Amino acid sequence: MTPSLLSARTDRRPAPYRGVMYVSVVVATLGRTERLRETLVSLSACEPPPGELLVVDGDGSEATRQMVEDLAAGDAGPEHRYVSSARGLTH
Repeated sequence: MTPSLLSARTDRRPAPYRGVMYVSVVVATLGRTERLRETLVSLSACEPPPGELLVVDGDGSEATRQMVEDLAAGDAGPEHRYVSSARGLTH
């Protein structure tokens, strides 16, 4: 990603990492909300942290969506995005 495109995005990572390699991590899930939570917390703690965490949920679970939104609201690290998908993309 070029610097101009990076600056156009909201980079919520801690200051030392802003403007440094921006990585998006995609996690596909199907009915494993608690395990997904552990995964996202672990990924957020990486050094350097990813720029965004994209969750693709094959279940379309309200509990999973809410958990991702709760993590996003309380995390000053990577941006969290949630996408509900048709079955088949996650398994």
